Amino acid sequence: MRKLPDFKNHNCYCEQKIAYNFLFSYAHINECPLNVILGLFNGSDAYVKKFEKYDLEAIKNCILKNYEQYVNKPFIASSYKEISEQLPL
Repeated sequence: MRKLPDFKNHNCYCEQKIAYNFLFSYAHINECPLNVILGLFNGSDAYVKKFEKYDLEAIKNCILKNYEQYVNKPFIASSYKEISEQLPL
């Protein structure tokens, strides 16, 4: 997994940031169910190619682990620290 820039002040990984982006865009804004979001990674070569340098399993697991909590209490992250605290891997 890859740390985000300036990771001295937080423990947020790129995979958590990507998972947050999917949860915010698809779960919160578009109200997509979990299986639809995870299906984007399973059936789309575009996503697999776009995120090939990241740990796709970690992204999917982060989405899976945090989906219900995020849907019940969505948030707009103001920092990487907030993402790392709200969306553990």
